[in-house]
Amino acid sequence: MASNMEDNTNHARRRRHIRSINMKVSRPVYTEHEFQQGYEQNDLDQSASMRVRQFVGQQRCTLSSVKSFMTGRFPIFKWLPAYEVRQNLLSDIISGLTVGTMRIPQAMAYALLAALPPVYGLYVAFFSVLCYTITGTSRHISLGTFAVVCIMTGQAIDRILSDPSNGTEAATEGSINDENNDLQRVYVASALALAVGIAQMLMGIFRLGFVTIYLSEPLVRGFTTGAAVHVFTSQFRHLFGIRVQRSTGPFSLVRGYIEFFSKLSQVNVAAVITSIITISFLVAINEIRDFLRHRGTHVVIDGVRQRVREPRRNIPVPSELIVIIVATVISYFGHFNDNLGLAVVGNIPTGIPAPRLPSLGYFSVLIGDAIAIAIVGFAVSISMAKIFAKKHKYEIDANQELLAYGSCQIFGSFFNCFPVSASLSRSLVQDVSGGKTQLAGLISSLIVLLVLLLIGPLFTDLPKCCLASIIVVALAGMFRQVKDLVLLWQVSTYDFLIWMVTCLSTILLGVDIGLAIGVVFSLMTVIIRTQQPYSSIIGRIPGTDIYRDINYYEAAEQVPGIKIFRSQSCLCFVNAEYFKNSLYSKVFKKKQRRGTSDTINGNGLNGTQPHNGNEGTPQSSSETSELSSLSGAITSSDSPLHTVIIDCSMFSFVDMVGLKTLHSIVDHCCKKEIHVVFAGCKVATREALLQYFDRLNDHTIGLDHMYLTVHDAVLHSQHLPITPTTSHTEVTFPATRQESASVEAQVSLMSARNGKVDHQVSSV
Repeated sequence: MASNMEDNTNHARRRRHIRSINMKVSRPVYTEHEFQQGYEQNDLDQSASMRVRQFVGQQRCTLSSVKSFMTGRFPIFKWLPAYEVRQNLLSDIISGLTVGTMRIPQAMAYALLAALPPVYGLYVAFFSVLCYTITGTSRHISLGTFAVVCIMTGQAIDRILSDPSNGTEAATEGSINDENNDLQRVYVASALALAVGIAQMLMGIFRLGFVTIYLSEPLVRGFTTGAAVHVFTSQFRHLFGIRVQRSTGPFSLVRGYIEFFSKLSQVNVAAVITSIITISFLVAINEIRDFLRHRGTHVVIDGVRQRVREPRRNIPVPSELIVIIVATVISYFGHFNDNLGLAVVGNIPTGIPAPRLPSLGYFSVLIGDAIAIAIVGFAVSISMAKIFAKKHKYEIDANQELLAYGSCQIFGSFFNCFPVSASLSRSLVQDVSGGKTQLAGLISSLIVLLVLLLIGPLFTDLPKCCLASIIVVALAGMFRQVKDLVLLWQVSTYDFLIWMVTCLSTILLGVDIGLAIGVVFSLMTVIIRTQQPYSSIIGRIPGTDIYRDINYYEAAEQVPGIKIFRSQSCLCFVNAEYFKNSLYSKVFKKKQRRGTSDTINGNGLNGTQPHNGNEGTPQSSSETSELSSLSGAITSSDSPLHTVIIDCSMFSFVDMVGLKTLHSIVDHCCKKEIHVVFAGCKVATREALLQYFDRLNDHTIGLDHMYLTVHDAVLHSQHLPITPTTSHTEVTFPATRQESASVEAQVSLMSARNGKVDHQVSSV
């Protein structure tokens, strides 16, 4: 009984929401000229010199402006004095300790991706966070090593060192512990970090943060998935204990697999067993943690899984730290390096490296890699920063973030650091563990400092296959992005293709070329969709002032003698010719062969097929006459076309080629004694049209040929003369097939200037 009453209540509530609401509007029929006479438009356009003078006049060297500048460039001076100790300190300490224990294994593991000794990952984990705490505006992202940026860095280093023109040779796995080779790699990595920092600083100074809009979400997710394949493949030699030479360039992944399988007989069994045990442990811990965190958060109601509460905010188990501690202890007492030939980390020096100037000789060959890493790193970092800012309801400054990332890169390059970016996994842990401010990041960097000063040498016997296992498990989230393809295929074919092309090109051609191809292909899809936009003839829904595409709405009726053309795009050089051809083909339909007659869809000829399923069936003249008399519509032979209305509401902008196209259309119609008017023009479009026709001394188009809405244009066009020599003084409401017997409103106008619109609109 209770369920039936609840269902009845829900049905009644739905009925209340869908009842009809009647609206009656009475106002003059406005041209743009008449509207501007009654409502003056503000002049917002200013010359460049005026804007420069206003900007210079606003600059004042006062104490408040200096303070604002300092807090803007160094946000720590803003949030640290207002820090709420009682509410935030304990949470930040717990979060900092949690993230710090996670930083240590990830930093050492991801340094291998960059083809560098693990200790340099610890340097990155310390210096980058220290700098970002001072300059960053996000409270939750965790800056440091990131898999995609590390693999891009490693490939750049390999490419430079494998080029004989640089005076270097490719390094093999057997020489990775060679001190001179390691130093050479460090010099290239620090120079790359400096170049990336300069690129990001320049982007921030010139406010070029908008460049990331060209990296759409399907592109970024496809790129990171492809890069994850490179990361996964690069760890095979550590997981299986095989010495494989690193290769760069297009199809390097294919060459790497060929070499790997050719040396499969050299597999180190101890490395394989250790990797399997490590991966199994990490996966099990992650699954158990996710299960406990989400347990009880969803229930099944009527066969539908629904969320009933948010997941628990438990402190994550430091599984990676447990792995490296246990593996180091077992490897040390079992002498895995000597007895089983298991590759280990080796000597980790204590202390902080002395600052030095990065090698500037590599700048000329690192520009392309630096720009790619700068854009990718910023896109990933700012995306995560915006997610956390929206979740916790605070603001971030994208340009200041660019300056912060750039300063971290430049500062770290003087201490042998490689390029950095925000890490999704650590940022999520910092948020879930209760972090409130970047003080949590500062505490996590102090944990890394403790390792650098005291504990570092204890990890000498840590097997590299354990670090590789940590990397492989961390890639699970990136590989899950393949699920995007199902939704993209259902929603947008173009986005599906962007994802696939970017991912496959990244896998086959490399991360740098793959990213470039993805960006170019993404822009090409925009051009393709702009080049041939959808255009149609629109008609009026009976009894309303609503106009819809007659191809999609059978109720939409055309007004006799009037064609309303709409193109759903801007009008520029890319689609100007297509726009003109589409308008001509839909408005001026060619005569059919003898023995057939035009099929009526509404009240005129539009070049489209009706929706009654009788396409191609010729109609007799008696049938056509009967249909016309019932609907009030008149065929083209009885009611010649006298007005073409171009709906400009979709025009975001019109360039010079578009203006020339519109002028050509107006000139062509004038020769046929057909009026052309514009409706729904935006300010920029209207001003461009007026200036262009004024420069040509062509007065066929002015403010009196532009209307606020399509409905204004239709009503006014009813008493435009059929030919320029005739005129009308009275006009009735535009009749359509379905409304001739139902619409009671009637408009009686003595002139187009003083006419009134009085109509009734029913909406559901």
